[in-house]
Amino acid sequence: MPEWQPEFGGIGDAPAGRYIDYRGLMRAKRTALEKAYGRLAGQRQAAFGNFVQQSPELRAYSAFRAGVERGLAAPPEFALKDPACAYHAYAQWITGQQIKAVAEGGQGLYLDLPLGVHPDGFDSHRHAEIFAQAVAGGAPPDRFFSKGQNWGFAPINPRRARENGHAYFIACIRHHMRHAGVLRIDHLMGLHRLYWIPQHFDGDQGVYVQYPAEELYAILCLESHRNRAAVVGEDLGTVPRYVRQRMSDHGLRRMYVAQFEYRGEGDPPYDAPPRQSVASVNTHDTAMFASFWTDRDIDDQVALGLLDDAHADDARKRRRQLRQSLLGHLRKLGLIKGAQPSADAVLKACLTTLGMSEAECVIVTLEDLWGETEPQNTPGTDRERPNWTRRMRLSLEQIQSDPNLASALKGIAFARRYAQKD
Repeated sequence: MPEWQPEFGGIGDAPAGRYIDYRGLMRAKRTALEKAYGRLAGQRQAAFGNFVQQSPELRAYSAFRAGVERGLAAPPEFALKDPACAYHAYAQWITGQQIKAVAEGGQGLYLDLPLGVHPDGFDSHRHAEIFAQAVAGGAPPDRFFSKGQNWGFAPINPRRARENGHAYFIACIRHHMRHAGVLRIDHLMGLHRLYWIPQHFDGDQGVYVQYPAEELYAILCLESHRNRAAVVGEDLGTVPRYVRQRMSDHGLRRMYVAQFEYRGEGDPPYDAPPRQSVASVNTHDTAMFASFWTDRDIDDQVALGLLDDAHADDARKRRRQLRQSLLGHLRKLGLIKGAQPSADAVLKACLTTLGMSEAECVIVTLEDLWGETEPQNTPGTDRERPNWTRRMRLSLEQIQSDPNLASALKGIAFARRYAQKD
């Protein structure tokens, strides 16, 4: 696959360019944070000292990061007199305070529990005994990725984790639910089984490994009750029917992503979102709506080598049928007019149908509202695409003051109120 070359803009208080230079930005932030730590005094200094003293995991993390910076084979002993240790501990302290302030200022945060961690990161080092070696988690071939996906992280060994009382999983859930009103579990299938790919093998040469699902569901339910946090399971992709039944049994919300639900026949040409679901047109791992509607996402998958020509031709054929059936249905509802409506008009009609549904929550991708075509993330890529570095075209201030965006969001809000009245 062709490797993407960055075109970074400015950093600090004067951002510019299409992509963010996170390394450069972090260097500037670190300089400022180190100066702030040097001025720490009085009650805040005492509070920071107590925080460090009461947090053994924080001390281990800070020492690990200090060791990585120096290229050491093993982390040094933690000490606040060590500038690197002190910096990483201080950064975690103020970050935690800021997240807490944001969560307490509203109704809690919608947080995401990732499926895996960096194979050379702190978690893999600190809890090495529960992570499998020489394998990576991923997904088998499907109609979106005909060659499978290698996600590059070391999966948890279910036997070792169980012997340890699932202590690592419990700690992760509790850590997130400290501030989460809603917690999304990435790749919920990972509670049941996970696709393991041996080192040096291709994405279509993996094997499924079973996990103790009921034990993990029990942990989720217990922590959800203790923290009064709702749980959403990311149940996209290859998901057997019994998994969604278990989600319903345990009160987990489903994800409903319209791009995956639309089909080329039927009226309506999709199943309505279930009541206990979080509905959206797309996600951060799928194509922007403008790309989806014009097949640009399929062309991109071919260019990346993630989709072969035969599967691409089939995908384009199904997409044409999908557009025809969906347009016919939306015209019948009176939500669009004209022979060739714009992608923006179709998007707003689709969002309206979601707003009028019984879904418990509807999420809108703001970038869709101004016709963005590049995704924030392309699964199955690393250096080939600028994942998570593309800057939004509009600033937060511009978004808040844009009358067109406000009008679109008000329309969806009206549809939600209309649905709730029924």
